[in-house]
Amino acid sequence: MTVLAFREVTKRFRDGLREVAVLDGVSFELYAGETVGVLAARGAGKTTLSRVAAGLEAPDAGEVSWRGRDLAGLGADERARVRRHGGIALARGDWRTGDSKVVVEHVAMPLYAEGLGMERAEACAWRALERVQSTGLGYMQTGRLGLVERVRVELARAIAREPALLLIDEPAVLARPSDARAFYALLHSLPKQLDLSLLIASEEVSALRGAGRVMTLDNGRLYTTDSRRKIIDFPPRRGAA
Repeated sequence: MTVLAFREVTKRFRDGLREVAVLDGVSFELYAGETVGVLAARGAGKTTLSRVAAGLEAPDAGEVSWRGRDLAGLGADERARVRRHGGIALARGDWRTGDSKVVVEHVAMPLYAEGLGMERAEACAWRALERVQSTGLGYMQTGRLGLVERVRVELARAIAREPALLLIDEPAVLARPSDARAFYALLHSLPKQLDLSLLIASEEVSALRGAGRVMTLDNGRLYTTDSRRKIIDFPPRRGAA
């Protein structure tokens, strides 16, 4: 079953006198339980792709479909509901925890905002922390966390709503290779553990190892792989040399 589909999606931004297409006719489908990687250099459009997929930004052209519904055609309240329990979760690429607060409260914050009672929200938060192997951080202040701890706490916050689709905008650039390997392995374990679909956008090839498909985003164009993992080039744009 298709959970997310991009159909000829274009997103443009102004750069001085120029207009740059960060996404240029992007099309792909993401299926239930699937892990897809998007490899792209810094500034190539990973964050834009993730935000458009989450319904936080509307495309200038094309359609983004979530479970058969056009996200751009939904009202603001309906799009916000898509990002609630059982919907789409986006983990921020900067992995900042914001103002210092108790970790379990920070993880539960989105659930408080949805009107869930404190006891139920914090129970969900503890469960999410357990899933990212970080229950020992629960009573710490977020301001005292190191980077390795912060990325796990922010991941717990993203999965506390038990999303059907988890979008990761740049997993993390961790200094120690062993920390990076452990975190990437944790990410790739989530679809089976939580019965969700996963899209990881990263400039690090190692973060995408284990994905069922890997796509490359370059110059606004998306290149993907078939079932034999062969690179398929899109037709050249009109007027290209």
